[in-house]
Amino acid sequence: MQFKKSGENKTDLKKDYKKSVLLSLSDLSKYPGHVLQTVTIPPHTKQRKHLHHKQTEIGYVLSGHAIYYINDIPHEMTKGDVIIDEPGESHYILNSSEEDFVILISKISMPTDSDDTTWLEE
Repeated sequence: MQFKKSGENKTDLKKDYKKSVLLSLSDLSKYPGHVLQTVTIPPHTKQRKHLHHKQTEIGYVLSGHAIYYINDIPHEMTKGDVIIDEPGESHYILNSSEEDFVILISKISMPTDSDDTTWLEE
């Protein structure tokens, strides 16, 4: 059994989003390649387009409204919606609203020995 209190997680602030790792690779060492995190896209922000070579991401919207693009196909997302992007699919999130867009991301088959993300925009 493991238990983590709110605020014990590592948060990284990037130029176009914030991610908070709830359960890291080491927390989930019994399940190699799995990570659980939240991603927050601030109001009026477009996340940079990127893709992952080996990992799959499953997203569950916690709050807000945004457009989640996979291979340039838009998917309107609001609280409770779920999306899956597979390895090799380019994706990004566009938040044109007045509030944060917060999505819970479960990463599956994430390599433990290298960065699996290719940023397609700077």
